[in-house]
Amino acid sequence: MSKKKCATWCGGGCTEEGYTEAMDYADWLVQRLGENWHPVVTENMGWYSKAISNNGTITVYGNKYGREYTAYLNEPGHIGGRWVKSGATPKAAVRAVLKMAMQERDTINSIIEASKEAIR
Repeated sequence: MSKKKCATWCGGGCTEEGYTEAMDYADWLVQRLGENWHPVVTENMGWYSKAISNNGTITVYGNKYGREYTAYLNEPGHIGGRWVKSGATPKAAVRAVLKMAMQERDTINSIIEASKEAIR
């Protein structure tokens, strides 16, 4: 039986073995994303792996079955994402979320430019 490694208030029965597995997976994500990322493991009724960009703007989650990865784009330090997209690989998810945000930026810029007519 693996040694428990869990906050006493959690009750999830998290183990050190589970933590090690989650950290290995977070490291695996970082290896796929490159040098500008770092691994993070959090606890909430189980261990959760993610990779966070070093500037804190993108978080990538995956599942240990490797079916899909989800990237969240937001201001550093914010939980969740203002933009969220998935992809077949960690990098594909990042590319998709950046593309989504850039398309929205372009739309917003077009609206702003068109609206300037109203105040001339």
